[in-house]
Amino acid sequence: PTFVQGQHQIRIVFFNALKLRLEEASLADDWARVVEEFASYDVLVFSEIRGAEHLYFKRAHRFRDQLNLRAGSDVWTAASSNPSGPGALEVHLLLYKSPITVREMHTLVELSDEGGSTPMDHAPLVVQLEDARFRRAPRIHLTSVHLPPKTGKTAAGKRLDARNRQARLLCREYPRLARTTFKAAFTEAGMKEAAPTAHILGGDFNADADELHDLGATYEAGWDVLTGNWPTSSSGKSYDHIVVARASKSYFVFQADFLPLAQYAK
Repeated sequence: PTFVQGQHQIRIVFFNALKLRLEEASLADDWARVVEEFASYDVLVFSEIRGAEHLYFKRAHRFRDQLNLRAGSDVWTAASSNPSGPGALEVHLLLYKSPITVREMHTLVELSDEGGSTPMDHAPLVVQLEDARFRRAPRIHLTSVHLPPKTGKTAAGKRLDARNRQARLLCREYPRLARTTFKAAFTEAGMKEAAPTAHILGGDFNADADELHDLGATYEAGWDVLTGNWPTSSSGKSYDHIVVARASKSYFVFQADFLPLAQYAK
């Protein structure tokens, strides 16, 4: 053949699940269609899942069970971050399909900041995935992101300040954590000496692509925002993004797209 056929790829979905309210009868048909669509993917990363134990098992495990029922066997596994949040505790939910495995998981509860540390409101989940079906078995690091909203007030002031601070810290500190905590190369020079690594940040940044650039997600800092200012919310805002390490693009081909909803809910 002229072209190489059948190169392996994995398909990943980042989704703000709005509490994953599977028990609401009015949403039953909608969730059934979501399960049908998401079952065709390899990895699902949900944010905004209630962290209370009874709600987590009731919702997250029920969704996993529905995926497995559709698959006809227990091919889907569920895992989550440590609960966090300024209000009701929430978690990031990871669902992954066999033969993909998880080697490590980290919850970024706080990030170093000017000699101290800053808590992350919805502490990002970082997971290292392995998939032996890739020819060179590369390292894949996924980070589920849910930053504070731009609007609203707390006792500490406007939420915009919290979003900006946490976004800047994540963009600045992640490369250091990759090297020291995750033991993974982040730069192109590092990947030439060690295993190529796909660093992928995805989720609800509550910022558009231009704002992310201003907050540190720049090419010069080692980042590339794959998603532009495409509307992804009911108000037409562009808050959901896929951000990858610039060096990872020398070893992986990334494609980013959106699954538009027929209707939006709150």
